[in-house]
Amino acid sequence: MIDFHTHILPAIDDGSKDIDMTRSMLEMESSIGVKHIVATPHFYAHRMRVADFVHNRAAAFESIRPQLEAANLTDIRLGAEVHYFEGIGRADRLPELLIQGTRTILLEMPFLSWDEQVYRDVYDLTAKKNYRVVLAHIERYTELQKKLLFSKSVFDRILELPLVLQINAGSFEDKKKARFCDRLIERGADIIVGSDCHNISTRRPNLDIAKSHIISNFGETAFDIMQKLSKEVSGI
Repeated sequence: MIDFHTHILPAIDDGSKDIDMTRSMLEMESSIGVKHIVATPHFYAHRMRVADFVHNRAAAFESIRPQLEAANLTDIRLGAEVHYFEGIGRADRLPELLIQGTRTILLEMPFLSWDEQVYRDVYDLTAKKNYRVVLAHIERYTELQKKLLFSKSVFDRILELPLVLQINAGSFEDKKKARFCDRLIERGADIIVGSDCHNISTRRPNLDIAKSHIISNFGETAFDIMQKLSKEVSGI
């Protein structure tokens, strides 16, 4: 399996606190059948420079090379979970934050009701930058969106763009979020799953939860399609 969304690199964000925790997280990934990982530490444009982020990410990755071999993980790709900021569609240094070797960006959207500016920026990323945009944990934004009576909400319009929607595996344990995710699957949306793991307890590697739910409700083919898409957008 491919875990597309992780905070597994040590001491770089609010994920793994040190190499020992990363070692345990890698062992957990391996134990549930994950062979490929995309490391996506948080990037906040208002907190750090791109150059500093890239340097810190590289250092964190180098520190865990021995653990990767020990955990029998064949591949780890470097990327970022890029938090939305106004004007992101025109930002110059985004290529350094794409998933390694691809034109894919994992985008964390604002936790508020999306407006026209948000729509224009996401549109620019897809249409003008020609990036493959993956919206992180799409199920976490729904409660914050305005419901419009006579026209589509910005949320609905954004979902009509050529995007990939990433779902957190743990959301299948929440009935309301699971219903939303199931509707996306039923609609045939382009979906990939990730653990969004941060630690070994409250937010552990848990892609097996998504695999079990999806296969039970939609069949093995549905999960295989998601894994194939995950492989494509991550360049694995």
